Amino acid sequence: MGERILVDTDCLIDYYKGGLELNPEDSHHVSEITVYEFIRGTRNMKEAKKILERSFSIVWLDNEILEKASEIWRSLRLRQAC
Repeated sequence: MGERILVDTDCLIDYYKGGLELNPEDSHHVSEITVYEFIRGTRNMKEAKKILERSFSIVWLDNEILEKASEIWRSLRLRQAC
């Protein structure tokens, strides 16, 4: 099996427009935030959500994920300040 890949909203849109290929050997995931951002821009939100649920594993945020994301953001922010 390949890598575990978290696909963000921009890449997801590119994928569905045919502008991005995803390696079928990788395990592809989207966060619940990406699901929200993607389906809000579609005509049929329920159908779009079903498609995402069939195509990707959805990562539901919990405290551990939120804390880790905050640490990464803070670390990157500090690097940019230098």
